Amino acid sequence: MNNKIITLPDERKLGYTIIGKGNPVMYFHGTTSSRLEIHLLKNLTTKEKLQLIAIDRPGYGLSTYKPRKNIQDLNNDINILANHLCIEQINVLG
Repeated sequence: MNNKIITLPDERKLGYTIIGKGNPVMYFHGTTSSRLEIHLLKNLTTKEKLQLIAIDRPGYGLSTYKPRKNIQDLNNDINILANHLCIEQINVLG
């Protein structure tokens, strides 16, 4: 597995997994799941030439819990990860 963790500016951890090669797509798992859900889409990465990047939302899997006051909190985490991975445009799948 390609599990990774980055440390965010507030010292929280953000867990993520990357599978495939190609056009980067950020994948958001459903409730009570994790970044590992992405492995169900492995065939899609080859067929469509995609690189799927799945994060663990705060409090799930490898990511540190943080009470969310609004959706912007998660957006900030995603932007930090995108900058870390040198992704200029984020495509989304959820």
